[in-house]
Formats: sequence, C-alpha cells, structure tokens
Amino acid sequence: MKKLVFLLTFLFASGCTTITKQQEPNGQFAQVTFYRTNQLQGSVSDTYIGWNGKYYYTLSTGDQVTTKVPVGFIDLNVKSKVDVANELPLEIKPNQRYCVSVEVNPENIILINWLVPGYQLTSIPCPNENMS
Repeated sequence: MKKLVFLLTFLFASGCTTITKQQEPNGQFAQVTFYRTNQLQGSVSDTYIGWNGKYYYTLSTGDQVTTKVPVGFIDLNVKSKVDVANELPLEIKPNQRYCVSVEVNPENIILINWLVPGYQLTSIPCPNENMS
C-alpha cells in the first residue's frame, strides 16, 4: 500500500508542471532576466520559471533567459518537476529592467522537497545595460 501511495504521489507531482507558450504582452511590460546559478546541489534538475502560476521557461544550471513580463503586481514562480513552487512577489513597472537569481533553497533537504521548495528566487541588481 505504501508503495502505491508513493507511486501515485510521484506520478501526480511529475505531471503537474507544464510549459505554456507565452503571449506577447498587449500593454505595458518590463524586461526580466532570470539567471540560474552554477550550484552543484540541484544541478541535475531543470527549473521551471514563470509568473502567476504559469510556467513559460526551463533553465538548466548556468542558463539565463530574458523575457517581457506584464506590469502590475506579479508573483514570479520557480519549481522543479517534482517540487513545491516558490514565489517572489514583485511590483513590475513599465519600461524597467529586473534581474532575478534562481538558486537552490538552502532550507531544502534532499527527499523532503514535497514540503519545502527546492529553489528560490532572489531579486538582484542588473548590469548597467540599456533595455532593448
């Protein structure tokens, strides 16, 4: 019975995260760059990146992606395939640039990531470059 519960939990968790095709924002937007750190812990799993409960990108260790995010109060999300999501709430202002680090959550312990998010998002300063 325990094996069946474990298997069903694993199948349910692994099937929950899907990538959605991002729509071009109709109105005002800001540019957000997500940087995935090169940490050894967690390096075998890709992370799913998105906002407001939808996921638009996957990042491997050392990757980065820049995207347009609609303005307003946004909950940026990160998770791995069999992981609990973690959020970073931000107020996104038009024509601004934001940078976010995707890193392993130091509170996560291997094999209990059903209870504690495996990854976290941290707002970081952006390099001095113009928004394009």
